[in-house]
Amino acid sequence: MRRSQAVAAAGCTAVLLVGAAPGIAHAAPPVDPVDHYVGTDSFDTTDCGLNLHSEVSYSGMSFIKPAPGSQEAFLVHDRYRFTEEITLASDPDGPSVTTRGSGTFVETTATLLDPARPTIYQFTTVDAGTFRLHAADGGQLVTSNGVYKATNIQDTLGDKAPGSQLIEEVTGDFHGNESGEFCDAVTAELT
Repeated sequence: MRRSQAVAAAGCTAVLLVGAAPGIAHAAPPVDPVDHYVGTDSFDTTDCGLNLHSEVSYSGMSFIKPAPGSQEAFLVHDRYRFTEEITLASDPDGPSVTTRGSGTFVETTATLLDPARPTIYQFTTVDAGTFRLHAADGGQLVTSNGVYKATNIQDTLGDKAPGSQLIEEVTGDFHGNESGEFCDAVTAELT
């Protein structure tokens, strides 16, 4: 399901800006206190062959822990919620659709790949949650509930602090229930 993967990827990207996350079975204290966040954003993007404008509001809480056995890798745990209103970029006051989602994103492991390159780690992630796309009249167009599991390679930058740079997405698998197709629904509603 393309949009679920896009949402998960967006969550992963946001997480990559902060760093990596907590080992679930490990009791290491967070690097920083739990961060409760709330905010808004707006941006233009091209998706589904359309130039789109998005107005987003989001909230959640996250924390970062060191990966077990590493002074370079950090793991993030993020519980999030978002709402996004999407219009055509050329007609921001025209027809719209709204996405709503919530979930929990956890980086579960960070594995050093090569001791000769001590900042290159393979991270595994789990993003479990729900996603809904609604028409302007409130009718539900697309639903997705499930778990997106991914593996990626990141450079921790060698500064022994949270934050890393994505090198490569290795795997990504969605397991769950889906109905509707994001691009078909957006195109039908906005054009």
